[in-house]
Amino acid sequence: DNFSISTITGFSNEVDNSQYVKQTEVEQKKEYVVGKIDRETLYTTLRIEYFITPELSLQFYGRPYASICKYDSYRNGNISKSKDLSERYSPLTISGDNLIDEKGNGYLDFTTENPDFNFQEFRSNFVLRWEYKTGSAFYFVWTNNLSNYESVYNPSVIKSLKSLSNLEAQNAFMIKFSYWFSL
Repeated sequence: DNFSISTITGFSNEVDNSQYVKQTEVEQKKEYVVGKIDRETLYTTLRIEYFITPELSLQFYGRPYASICKYDSYRNGNISKSKDLSERYSPLTISGDNLIDEKGNGYLDFTTENPDFNFQEFRSNFVLRWEYKTGSAFYFVWTNNLSNYESVYNPSVIKSLKSLSNLEAQNAFMIKFSYWFSL
């Protein structure tokens, strides 16, 4: 009973046909661009607890996470509250780095950003807890974080997750004392 381990792993593939992409101005009019987003996410949560004695324990929490996103099927928002989808959106096509309104009303500049992305993150905590006197404890905590966002589509969420090992970590160390006074 002095050792426990728990893990949960999840994978999701989500598709949203009306994801907001950007807002731009064409001929002094605000235009809203939406698109179809295909997003894959993979994550794992790992918890380990080890009680060396009832007063001394080690705890670990780790969570690697990766998400990749691809946008396509761009549309211009027309009448946002219309129940008829053909009135709500008008299709846009890509020509070079520009989105072109198929009705010929103008160009929507798309050169400033590509909405596709690749995101990886790893968060972990390690805690040493020592109850040196009843009700009084000493804690040593090490927090490690890795995070990366790229405006590039990576076709494999597994490869995206593996690239975590190439990132630079941000570490924080903390010490906490608590002392129980009896009156």
